[in-house]
Amino acid sequence: MEKQQAFGTWDSPISAEMVTTAGVRLGGVAYAAGAAFWSEARPQDEGRSVVVKQLPGQSPVDVIGAPFNVRTRVHEYGGGSWWVDEQHLYFVNWSDQRLYRVAHGTESKHEPEALTPEPSDPQSLRYADGCSSVDSSVLVCVRERHDASSYVHNELVVIPNTKVSETTSANICVIASGADFYSTPRFSPDGRFLSWIQWSHPQMPWDGTELVLASVESDWSLSNVRTIAGAIDTAAMGPAWSRTGRLIFASDESGWWNVSSYDPDISQRKTLTYFTDREVGSPAWVFGTQRFVELVDGNKVLGLALLVTHQARDQLQVLNTKGDLSTVDTPFTTINSIAATESGSVLLNAQGEKTDACVVQIDCRSGESRLSITELKPAAETNIDNAWLSSPEAISFTSGDRQAHAFFYPPAGLKLGGTPGELPPLIVIGHGGPTSHATAGLKLSIQYWTSRGIAVVDVNYGGSSGFGRDYRRLLNGQWGIVDVQDCIAATEYLAATGRVDEKRMVIRGGSAGGLTVLRALQISERFAGGTSLYGVTDLEMLAGDTHKFESRYLDGLLGGTYPEHKAIYIERSPIHHAEQLSCPILVLQGDEDKVVPPNQSAAIVAAAAKKGLPHAYILFSGEQHGFRQSENIIRALQLELWFYGSVLNFTPANDIAAPDEATGFT
Repeated sequence: MEKQQAFGTWDSPISAEMVTTAGVRLGGVAYAAGAAFWSEARPQDEGRSVVVKQLPGQSPVDVIGAPFNVRTRVHEYGGGSWWVDEQHLYFVNWSDQRLYRVAHGTESKHEPEALTPEPSDPQSLRYADGCSSVDSSVLVCVRERHDASSYVHNELVVIPNTKVSETTSANICVIASGADFYSTPRFSPDGRFLSWIQWSHPQMPWDGTELVLASVESDWSLSNVRTIAGAIDTAAMGPAWSRTGRLIFASDESGWWNVSSYDPDISQRKTLTYFTDREVGSPAWVFGTQRFVELVDGNKVLGLALLVTHQARDQLQVLNTKGDLSTVDTPFTTINSIAATESGSVLLNAQGEKTDACVVQIDCRSGESRLSITELKPAAETNIDNAWLSSPEAISFTSGDRQAHAFFYPPAGLKLGGTPGELPPLIVIGHGGPTSHATAGLKLSIQYWTSRGIAVVDVNYGGSSGFGRDYRRLLNGQWGIVDVQDCIAATEYLAATGRVDEKRMVIRGGSAGGLTVLRALQISERFAGGTSLYGVTDLEMLAGDTHKFESRYLDGLLGGTYPEHKAIYIERSPIHHAEQLSCPILVLQGDEDKVVPPNQSAAIVAAAAKKGLPHAYILFSGEQHGFRQSENIIRALQLELWFYGSVLNFTPANDIAAPDEATGFT
């Protein structure tokens, strides 16, 4: 018998504390010396990231202890902060950005050794995305160098694999420079070649990159440097070497990221996949974005294991050596990282619709009678009845003269429904990036709302990845227009089909999604309020003080450089249209954010105050671009619940008082 209770007032078992406790963020996976490795970012340990190792039949152990924090600031977004070989874990430590190594053997606990010197200006030398030479005598990685003039240099460097003396400098040599950005340096199995990805302004790594190949000399210098794939309007990504000495990579020249191989001895390239409605690739916002690995069983090469994205859902597929493609029927819809073992299996960081992130090992050998999945890091136990979990429904709808996409989450509660004649309120989410996409994996941060009787639509607006290059490029020159149109079109579709209450809608978004939120509030009267989390408000200001990685991103998104096209930057900036705001706003921001600095949020809050709009502004101490500390994640969620109850006229089951920073609310 279903109990009738007003939407928004349901007493959910999913608390803000549970969202945080279950929110250990799993990162990349790796395999070496017969062991699985993965990283964990732990909100309850002040967001500290660690690397975990597990040998077969043994319990996982942390490879390093506090106070070490495995995280790099290169590009500010980081990624690629660690890698392993047969003997060592190499990692970048957050506090000083130096590169360290630690033996990962099980016989005893080892202390990390610094491989790079302490720069005179703290954190001015930063490292990421490295690999070891075949004999492990040297390391090659990306270095980001910040000089006294605040200019940022990116380059590839060779670092001796020896402990650096505190009184001497490491003999670090630059082997590639001149491009604005570098990633993914990788040695061939015989050590004769080094490959990498490079690109320059104004391209982003999903717009146009070069896959570069060079011969390695005995002194580690490079010769015969040449580009073998990619171009100013073609994005190559994820190069990895096969055991047979072929370079495997993805390229979107067909309009979809497909996989190719290249034989450096005969300069021969071969296309391996021919997808026209799905792709093996994703925007490289962080280092270490790998979507395919070579599948081996001992000394036998079985083919490639691929992470294939179709309509923003991921699949694991196997391309065997004969060119036959098969799908491994896993329960996962979002796969974030992949690595190959030596026994025909892969390690995955993956999520399902109703299972949180986990690390699993899956046997991919042909002829297996059933799917074999071994959990290494099980999904966090929540003990939540599945009746409380809302399944994402993929929807497509008309937006102008084209189709847009989203995942819709209806309210879900154990034997609960709304009152007679009532439709649920709606939260619209505009994802960040904006070149990324909403996924279908379990997010307790969404279930937090749906289990309270609030519907959610997570919009994959034009410009999102996972739908091919043409769709991804819909935002070119149109940021602040196409994304906003698609978010509004999603509400119109859901209201017209009778799934939500058209008079009770709010919109939320972080980073680039914050601009989408504020623009939507300014051009539409459909929303009762909006939440901007570390969101963009002033594009002129952003063009002048954001970090190097994104400093020319706006050229493409707005269709012109600054200040030559200043009028467009003003026109698309929410701060210049504050008079069009007519509903309450909640603004949440980290005070150490270098991607979207706090002055962006402060500016829109000042404008709301000047107009007399109800608003609340919370500045979280010690947070960067996105919240990592458990107490801040909890507070942010509770503040949003209070805010939505205020503007949508419902009283949450666990009533939360307005913060001191709120102005104008009654």
